[in-house]
Order: sequence, then C-alpha cells, then structure tokens
Amino acid sequence: MDKDLRLFIEQVSWTGKQRQDESLVETARWICRQVNDRAIEGQNSGSLARVFLHLLQMDTEVQAEAEHQLIELMKQTVRTSVPRWKETDLPTRDVDWAKTYQQALTRPPTRHQNRATERVPDSRLMGGLVYQARQWRDLLNRSSGSKHQERGDALHKAIQQLQRRQKLRIGPLTHPLLQRLRRHGPKAEKATKALLRVYTHQHEVPEPPFLAKRICEAVESTEVNFAESTDAAYDNLLEFSVISSITRTAASSDTWTDLSFEVPHSDQDTNEKNTIQATLSHRKKPISLHIGKNPPGEDTFTEIRKVAGLAKHQTPEDSQPDICLTFRDERTDENEISVLGDVKRNATDKGTTLLRDGLRTATYYMSAFPHTIQASIADAEVWNPSGDTEVLSGSIRPTFTLFFLQGIEADSKGIGALRDCKKSEIPPILACDIENHFGLENLIGFSNKENEDSDKWQSDFLTQWLDCVTDQAVEYLEDVRVRM
Repeated sequence: MDKDLRLFIEQVSWTGKQRQDESLVETARWICRQVNDRAIEGQNSGSLARVFLHLLQMDTEVQAEAEHQLIELMKQTVRTSVPRWKETDLPTRDVDWAKTYQQALTRPPTRHQNRATERVPDSRLMGGLVYQARQWRDLLNRSSGSKHQERGDALHKAIQQLQRRQKLRIGPLTHPLLQRLRRHGPKAEKATKALLRVYTHQHEVPEPPFLAKRICEAVESTEVNFAESTDAAYDNLLEFSVISSITRTAASSDTWTDLSFEVPHSDQDTNEKNTIQATLSHRKKPISLHIGKNPPGEDTFTEIRKVAGLAKHQTPEDSQPDICLTFRDERTDENEISVLGDVKRNATDKGTTLLRDGLRTATYYMSAFPHTIQASIADAEVWNPSGDTEVLSGSIRPTFTLFFLQGIEADSKGIGALRDCKKSEIPPILACDIENHFGLENLIGFSNKENEDSDKWQSDFLTQWLDCVTDQAVEYLEDVRVRM
C-alpha cells in the first residue's frame, strides 16, 4: 500500500474519535469533504469515495431499498404531540388548578388553565432523516459512477423539497429516533425496518486500530490505483495527514493539553471543503497553540498585485499556506507568532520540479507574512555572497518547513541541528518527508508486527520538531510580554 495512503488511514482512524459524530458513515463522509474528493468528469476522481462506498456496503439491494424508503418518508410530514396550555372561561377535566390559581387575578379564578396537546411536525425526527440523506448524498455524489450520481441527485431533490416545506432541527439519526418513527403506522414501520438493516453497520463506532484495518481491506478490495493518481484530491489527502499528524503529536505530548478539535459537522448543507482547526493549551503557561490550514494574517503581496494589475488573477489559495501553527499569549490579543509549512506530493524520489517549487513556496510565504512569523530579509549592504549571510531568517527556526512525500535525506544537517535544538544551526527553511520522518515503521503494512494499539504511532521527528519550535515560541512570547 502507498505510504501516503497508509499514513492517511492511520490519522483518519485517530481523527474519527475526536469528532462529535464518530459513526463510520459520518467519518467517511467528512473525510471525503475534507480532502475535497469529488467526482469530476474526465478525471480519475472519486476514488476515495468509492473505497468508502464499498466499506459501507452502499452498492447492495438493502441499501437501495433504504434509500427508496428514506425518500418516500421525506415526501411526508411526520407529526408528534406536544403539550400546550389552553385558557378557557369554564373549567374542564383537564384543568390544572395549581397553575390556574397561580395566574389568577381574582378569587375564585375566572380564567382556567387547561392541559392540551397539539399535533405538530416532528422537526427533530425529520431533521434526522435529512441528516442521514445528506450523508449518503455526499458520498454518492463524490463517486464517478453514473448510478451513484443518479442516486445522489434523487436524495438531494428530496432534501430540498422537504426543507422548503418544513422547518427542521438537523442532527444525527439516532436509534431512539428510529424507534419513534416506527410508531407512525405501517408505512413508517416498513421504512424503519429498511433503515435499520443498514443502520447497525454504518453507524457503528469502531476503535481506531480496527477502523484502520477495515479501511485498508476496503482499499485492497477495490481497483483503485492511488499511486498513479494525479487528482488534486490526493494532494489534499497528504495535507490532511500532515496536519493530523502534527495535531496528534501535540495532543500526546507533555507540553500541550485540552485538545479542541474543530471539524465540520453534517448540519451544514454544503459541499465546500472545510479544514481541520485544532486548538491546545500549554500545561504551565497561558499560551495556546492553533493548528490548521489558514493564513496567519494579511498577505503583504495583496496590495502589490493590485498595483501591478494582477488583482483579478488572485485567488484565496495564493494567501493560504498548507500548514500554520500559531502560538498565542492568551493574556493579550496582540502577542502571537506563527510558523508555516507546505506539503508537496512528489511522485518520485527525485521530483525535482516539486522540490524546486517547494523552495519557491517557502520564500514566497516568508516574504508574504513577515509580520506574523517575524521573518526578515537580509539587507543588501550586509549581503555576503560567500554564504555566511542568510537571505531569510526568522525568530523561530525552522520558520518554514517543507513536507514532501519522499526524496529527502533521512538525517540532513538541518534535521541533526533540530534534534539537538541548536537554534543557531537550524536553517530557516527545513525539509522532511513522509517516508523517513513520519513513523511509518509503526504502521500496519510497513512493519512485521501487528499494531493493535492506536496510540503506538509516533514520529520522533515531529516530536523533536514540535518541541523545538514550541520552546522558541514560548521564549519569544515571554520576551515580548516583558517589553510591553
């Protein structure tokens, strides 16, 4: 199995446990949205979605029947009884005398508070049906199979019609909700039985090591060649793996605690990609760490593009590094510092084009966000062409880290300096790769031992890298606070 795919599966299994909805189907749906894996005509896309469709057994007659019954249910309005208070002149057998006397203006009371019930649309139950329909729709629409697209479109149409007709409380379709649905007559009972046939499998919450194994089995049983794919979705897949690996390393360290893992939820009816945003707190100091894919501030090149006549060619991606770690002093809104990174999925160990592009990307972002990463460019009068002067430097080293798939020296001079945390010897731009620096030896399929414990994965490099930048960031923030 490809090294980047295996790392992805490992981190997906861990990430799934951090989510509000840990079910297998929601984890699969979220992953495909996270890596923006969608079907595009003429491209080899939707491969990852096909793997999860296989894992969730969504190409069976049982699944087809469940989808049909779900669509039929959403054409109806399921109602529920809710308590109401009805005020009358005369008392009835449903009068609540305590409430009547409590609200009475005279003695004896002239108006009586009576218990009553009203049949209203069950917004929570119908919202659960929509939630389930969205999960299936998003997975089906990301597959390149024509029948999958048709099924996804049918679900989408039913969702839109219901949302125009009724106000809903969107949330997971739970087992108690299905039991509530069963009580609404023969048709509802038939639909409930159809949904329950797929519910148990798709909504189970497997432990991370077993989820990883099941995804591996699904990948191997489908004819999907991830290694040869040039789809941008697999660039996003590697970005996801790196961000998750960094977050997991921080969460398991002795320095950071209180992981808050902000991940998109299915109550948002959107196909837009949403990236991970993780926040942790320092165990001893009022400092927080924010990890994600987001710009650390205003891009200094934005105004340059406008003046140069290039504004219409600018996209948000021009100002969005793949990796951003921001260390923030929680005692003030103005004291923070960031380190950045970029992920490159070079298909070969040489990959000279992407290796060259990586360096260009690093120098661009260090120039675009010098104020937030505290980077500086050497003055012309002090430039020494012999190599003693660094063109770019920052308060934290490495200021920018390049994460490649392969082809980087396992123990370069820069990585050696990082291991010993010798700041003066650590380069401002450091390169590493998945093959040598991300703990693949601990993963199933890359070692001779069976890893039954999801906490066994670790990357010595990432641990050293994070410890080194953390120490420098804390020192910088403390120095700034003293000067404030």
